[in-house]
Amino acid sequence: MTFFIAFTLGLLLSIVLLWFDFRKEQAGVKERLEKITAMMSHTAGHALVTGNRSLAQGITDGLVEVGIVKKVSLVNDKNEILAISEARSTEAGYPIRFLEDMYTGQTSFRFPLIYGKNWHYAGYAEIYPNIRSISEDFAAHAGTVIISTFIVTAVLSLLYAVSFHLTLVRQIQKIAEKLAGADPSNQSIYSINISERHAKDELGVLTESLNILFARYHDNLLKVSRTEELKAAKEAADAANRAKSEFLANISHEIRTPMNIILGFAEILGRDIREPEHASLLSSIRDSGETLMKLINDLLDLSKIESGKIDINPTPLNIGSVVDETVKIFSETAGQKGLKLILNTGGCSGQILFDGIRLRQILFNLVGNAVKFTESGFIRLSCREEKTGDRLCSVIITVEDSGMGIDESQLETIFENFAQQQGQDHARYGGTGLGLAITKKLTEAMNGTIAVSSTKGSGSLFTVKFRDVRICDAPLQKTAAKGTVTFEPALILVADDSPQNRFLIRLMLKDHPFTFIEAENGRDAYVKAAAHLPDAVLLDMKMPGTDGYAAAKLFKSDQTTAHIPLIAVSADVLSDRVEEAFASGCSAYVKKPIISSELTDALKVFLKHSEENRAEEEAPQPSANITEEQRKIIRSELYDRWQMISRRFVISDMENFAALALSLAERENIKELKNWAEKLAKDAKEFDIDSLTGTIDNFTGFI
Repeated sequence: MTFFIAFTLGLLLSIVLLWFDFRKEQAGVKERLEKITAMMSHTAGHALVTGNRSLAQGITDGLVEVGIVKKVSLVNDKNEILAISEARSTEAGYPIRFLEDMYTGQTSFRFPLIYGKNWHYAGYAEIYPNIRSISEDFAAHAGTVIISTFIVTAVLSLLYAVSFHLTLVRQIQKIAEKLAGADPSNQSIYSINISERHAKDELGVLTESLNILFARYHDNLLKVSRTEELKAAKEAADAANRAKSEFLANISHEIRTPMNIILGFAEILGRDIREPEHASLLSSIRDSGETLMKLINDLLDLSKIESGKIDINPTPLNIGSVVDETVKIFSETAGQKGLKLILNTGGCSGQILFDGIRLRQILFNLVGNAVKFTESGFIRLSCREEKTGDRLCSVIITVEDSGMGIDESQLETIFENFAQQQGQDHARYGGTGLGLAITKKLTEAMNGTIAVSSTKGSGSLFTVKFRDVRICDAPLQKTAAKGTVTFEPALILVADDSPQNRFLIRLMLKDHPFTFIEAENGRDAYVKAAAHLPDAVLLDMKMPGTDGYAAAKLFKSDQTTAHIPLIAVSADVLSDRVEEAFASGCSAYVKKPIISSELTDALKVFLKHSEENRAEEEAPQPSANITEEQRKIIRSELYDRWQMISRRFVISDMENFAALALSLAERENIKELKNWAEKLAKDAKEFDIDSLTGTIDNFTGFI
């Protein structure tokens, strides 16, 4: 009877645990399918965008080989099925069929596929999970558990039956009586004494076990108390971290929104202002705005790094070229101070797989600090590679200067957030103390280390070392440059609670044949879109009342407006906000402050247009179509400025000169000069020094 009861209870408990395991396995199906889809999303997105059916079929055939995938299909954004594959089914026994019938999860899952740098919706993958595979694994697991339960129950029942007939019952009763009379708050409860006659028999063992148990109970009380304190402290730290992230997200939005207006209007005014004095004032406004944007970007970078959300995107890279670019960018500033810039890239001639954007950020911080804090002497930037394995190497970069140096007592703290040297003249040197903190965290995020050695008054040496960097043989590819875009007439709805932002967008797009409708909030945008059916919607994501996220869901839930492309325009640049915008139904994301070229790129995806393309490496060539009168105007207004910037080679001057040339080209209707100015602005923005040199030299053809 005892065995039957024990076995029944054990079996019921096993069934309950198995059921929860089955439900857990069922809930985990979607998560595993999401991971599988994430691994092939880029390739699948490429196949959908390009219509490559053979590539799509290869992807689906490979997926059905995975045990948990029964059937998969790839569908593009026109709801056309490019490929479909299904795993072969086999006959199963009754237990397996029974478990398949018990399965109550989704029979299929749809995963959207986003492709390209502008986050475009390419289509989706529809995957049917293989319940047979889950059921077979679970059935085998269930059989093992039931057999184990039977064996354990039988052994325990036998031991219980033997011990039950021993004479310990009376002795245990005496111990129970003593415990019943003990004071739980008294230390005596943690020690029970028995007569010597029973000290070595089963009763003695039981008593000793009880004493050990009570002692452990006492220790556990202390541990629980400490654990509760640690838990409370962790919860407080997590709450503070969430509050910090929320604060940074909000302050980012609040700063980026007015900066969008300031920098946007400055860009537009730069096309029309021709007086040097006014152009200089406008340049000061733009430079100050960009300085403020750099500060908020540093804060956001720091927040993303600390929360583990920083993106590292390795691409084929010639690291020597990046180091050389950095020296060229700082050469003018160093020359003005009489500093000698020494470059040594002889040890970095190979091509590696690395994140060039993050590397530039690290080098700009280190070299920028060296230039800032060195009044005379030299700055030496070196790099070398050390092979560490098959197709792997370590990259060592050093930045040495003869500047003011760092006190030995502060070497351990200079990489902390907001840390600056004690006694540093802030009015003279400025800064927030974030540069080195971000540099250290970025270096560590890319499997690297950074160290500093310095003597006060004798300069500093920063050494950055990246380990296990993969050597890359793939040739560097230059992408095609963007040509002149001509849109067909279109109706665009601009939804933003700020009238200035709506006005700015209209100004940026004034040269295109667009008609605009405006809305102040998400609900108003949805109502007007349903009435007028615009060709595209520029949707601010943070508006009072119905915000952009809620509005996007309204658009997609209504068949009348579901087809209208939604382009998110937002100052929220944290990755989770971007993902939320796409999840709500947006098809592209443009970040504030808005750059007109990025806005145009987003609209090109959804609106009919034509584009005159040209190769990246070929700078626009002056044409014989330029009249002699136009050449005189170009010489009069641009030649002196061109001579100055071609000698100094400062990136900000290049950008300002490009804006000045673009303004003249539009005023005088000189198409060739406009193409050249757009190319110069693009090269300067991307710090493409090689292309920039050729473009600036090519100006001579206009004069």
